[in-house]
Amino acid sequence: MNGLLVKYCVCLLLLAAVAPLAAAEPTTAELDFFEAEIRPVLVKHCYECHSRDAKNIRGGLLLDTRAGIRQGGESGPAIVPGKPEEGELLASLRYETFEMPPRGKLNEKTIAAFEQWIRSGAADPREGEAKVAAAPKIDIAAARQRWAFQKPQRHPAPAVRQNAWPRTDVDQFILAKLEAAQATPSADAEPAVLLRRLYYDLIGLPPTSTELQAFLANPSPQAWEATVDRLLQSPHFGERWGRHWLDVARYADSVGGGRTRTLDEAWRYRDYVIQAMHQDKPFDQFIVEQLAGDLLPAATNAARAEQLTATGFLVLGPTTYELQDKERLRMDVIDEQIDTMSRAFLGMTTGCARCHDHKFDPIPTRDYYALAGVFRSTKTLTPGSVSGFVTRELPQSEDAALAWKNHQAAQKKIDDAYAHARQDVKDQDAVLKALVAGDSPDDSKTVAAGAVPLASLPGLVVDETDAELTGAWAASQGAFPYVGREYRYSSRGRSQARYRAPIAAAGLYEIRLSYSPHANRAKNAKVVVHHAGGESESRIDQSQPGAIDGLFVSLGQFELAPDSQHAVVLECQDANGAVVADAVQFLAINDTTASADKATEQDGSEETVEKPNDASESDKKKRKAAVAAARTRLAQLEAEVARLKQEADDSKANAPAAPVKVMGVQEEEQTGDYYVCIRGEARNLGEAAPRGFLTALSDSEEPPVIPPNASGRLEVARWIASGQNPLTARVIVNRVWRHLFGAGIVRSTDNFGAMGEAPSHPDLLDTLAVKLVDDLDWSLKRLIRELVLSRTYQLSSTASAELLKIDPENRLLGRAEQRRMDAEAIRDYLLVVSGQLDLTPGGRSFPPGTSEFGYQFKSVRRSVYVPVFRNTLHELFDVFDFADPSLVSGDRTVSILPTQALFMMNSPFVMDQATAAAQRLLSEPGNAQERLERFYQQALGRSPAENEKRLSLAYVAAAGDDPAAQQEAWSGVCQAVFASLDFRYIR
Repeated sequence: MNGLLVKYCVCLLLLAAVAPLAAAEPTTAELDFFEAEIRPVLVKHCYECHSRDAKNIRGGLLLDTRAGIRQGGESGPAIVPGKPEEGELLASLRYETFEMPPRGKLNEKTIAAFEQWIRSGAADPREGEAKVAAAPKIDIAAARQRWAFQKPQRHPAPAVRQNAWPRTDVDQFILAKLEAAQATPSADAEPAVLLRRLYYDLIGLPPTSTELQAFLANPSPQAWEATVDRLLQSPHFGERWGRHWLDVARYADSVGGGRTRTLDEAWRYRDYVIQAMHQDKPFDQFIVEQLAGDLLPAATNAARAEQLTATGFLVLGPTTYELQDKERLRMDVIDEQIDTMSRAFLGMTTGCARCHDHKFDPIPTRDYYALAGVFRSTKTLTPGSVSGFVTRELPQSEDAALAWKNHQAAQKKIDDAYAHARQDVKDQDAVLKALVAGDSPDDSKTVAAGAVPLASLPGLVVDETDAELTGAWAASQGAFPYVGREYRYSSRGRSQARYRAPIAAAGLYEIRLSYSPHANRAKNAKVVVHHAGGESESRIDQSQPGAIDGLFVSLGQFELAPDSQHAVVLECQDANGAVVADAVQFLAINDTTASADKATEQDGSEETVEKPNDASESDKKKRKAAVAAARTRLAQLEAEVARLKQEADDSKANAPAAPVKVMGVQEEEQTGDYYVCIRGEARNLGEAAPRGFLTALSDSEEPPVIPPNASGRLEVARWIASGQNPLTARVIVNRVWRHLFGAGIVRSTDNFGAMGEAPSHPDLLDTLAVKLVDDLDWSLKRLIRELVLSRTYQLSSTASAELLKIDPENRLLGRAEQRRMDAEAIRDYLLVVSGQLDLTPGGRSFPPGTSEFGYQFKSVRRSVYVPVFRNTLHELFDVFDFADPSLVSGDRTVSILPTQALFMMNSPFVMDQATAAAQRLLSEPGNAQERLERFYQQALGRSPAENEKRLSLAYVAAAGDDPAAQQEAWSGVCQAVFASLDFRYIR
């Protein structure tokens, strides 16, 4: 019986515990409230992103079913019935966590209705599942079977029927495809056409008329090869191919946006890129230096400078530095760095995985945040309401560093003295004006209350600001009285203050020392007076007020003379407290004011030595003496200011070289792994994401080992630059091919993922990638040389009707592409032909602090040195499809628009170059026909056709012999050629 009773009681207790969990059926009133107040809001503001019919369900959250709103999404339950504060929905509506709906906050009445609905149990009649079918998980093993993710393999050159046609292995790969399609390649290009093409591709400048004539006289394979080698060694090669990389690196000289700022030191990264291309820096080294140059060892200061400058790659992005949500700003910068790095070196759109697994490529969000941990461990930003970017100081030689350090110390001393002297002049001038006016000087306007103005004291006074201070002295105004604006104090044993005596006339002087007394002051401050008779030492108790006005103590009377080494030296050695250095006063013993003060000091009375009825006359004399003293002091101070200013100017003019600072990055003090940010929200952290690489491109499933005290940038850089990485060599080979042939073997040059195009010649691409790594040691110059020596590169752009029918898009590469010159080349060619181009290499493009708004592009330097402002591009760049400097651009858009023809016809810049070209032609010897020949060869790389020659010469002849008319006529001819298609197209 007892056992049954126990079981019965247990059952009752269980029922009592479970009963509260059973949800009561909603009442009609509660359901009516949901239908009237809740469902309409959800339908209007939420279903677009959080319902089964949404195109893209955000955050895995369904709000169109009862089960969905209660189970919630990636951030947990949206509501907890009866507990309004526990779900995410109400906090999001209040804009406390997420800001939902994103188009604008709901009114308070509606939010209160949601709170009431949740508190009353969240009555909800809707049926349906809590979740939609989950997106399929990324199959890494299957993804690795894609061609782009497999390590490239070398393929033997295929056999061809026309054995005499190929000149290189490249030609055999091309011809094999053509033969398989039963297509015949175009004929070889004419020598003049070919030379212009080569000059454009390798250096971005036209051949001179003399160079063209020499080449036409010897169009042998040996002459072609010699020309190729000469252009590859030209410094202009680095400028041309450096500009290609700057497109990829989204290079710009300003941040862009509404509150843009110029990047005054960005040009140093630009010059680094140009030099790297000119010197043929191995591309794998080029990669590592840009991602982690600051972490590499360096044998020389020059190598270290290159490495630090290279990391500007990571800082050049379009950053909203004024963003006040600093955590979001940090993650936005990291996102931009990851996206730029992966597009530039891997041809992958990794940034798409910030909010969710990549929709098309095998990049899970976890992989994205494995890289994010690397860049969170890298310092790019500096703090501030408007954030800044990290700058790194380039190394100097020991001698240069020491010279700069000494200069800075000397300059600071001069600047401080100059500032104090200017303030003293201001103070003394105020005192003088007050004395002349018959008023008492207003001390409160010059020094703090309780301080004694320097200029109000008789005799010669040397303040501590004019003393030679060694050791550690701190400035203070904390204890009164003191002389001037402040005093100094020190407790360091080696600290010393040396006051020089500016004596104008030899004689006996009383020397007084001022200080601000305090309980913590030294009771035995050591003072040594150097005078004509030798040295005299005193010990001063600075904890007690001075005997003279509570401020000064007399050190005695001493013989002093001009131009001697007389000085008063205050020392901290053996002092038992803080030693105060304030002012030292030198009083000639026949000074009437000093005598009166001395009498006061001796008898302790306030009585004066004058008779009462002579007080007025005595006041006038004192006032007159004070005015004279003030004028003398003012003149001395003004002379001192002039001397110090000249000394400062001389110092700056002769300053040694200051350390150079470059944009860059450095390791964070705290490095480590990070977390997946759910939906990309910086403060909505999910699971941990150990730092590492993209799993699909790694040899094993295990993440790489990154030291805990390092960011991992160096490891990532070496992984990207490895010959084992399946993408890196392919991507750069494809970029080189695109610049030489007009289109890449993979035409989507920045995207080797699923949404990119497949290669037209995969075996050729892989073979060139392997050759770049294994045979050419990552040398881009050697790769370019091999390609331009191929017969494929030297084909004509004119194709037969049969070839056009078989291959209208030229995917088989049976002919050369006819290409419009890029914006920089059009500008450079105009300046070359007009004789205006300035070929000065490198250096700043604009003065520091320049604003991009209203900037006038007046430079005639090569276009690679023209400033690239994100808000304000050069007009010609804007018209002719310059790369968007905010994006990775491996393949520029090429448009054909009426505005381009109109620009060449109406632009003042183009007309100015036509005028200059005409002046140049008329200044050269020869007749009209010879001038026209030279001009056509320089501008178009060919001689004029018969009809061009006839029309041009007739037009010039009609102008007669008038020099002005001739100038105008030739300007018209030049501009007509500039506006022609032949000028801006490379055949």
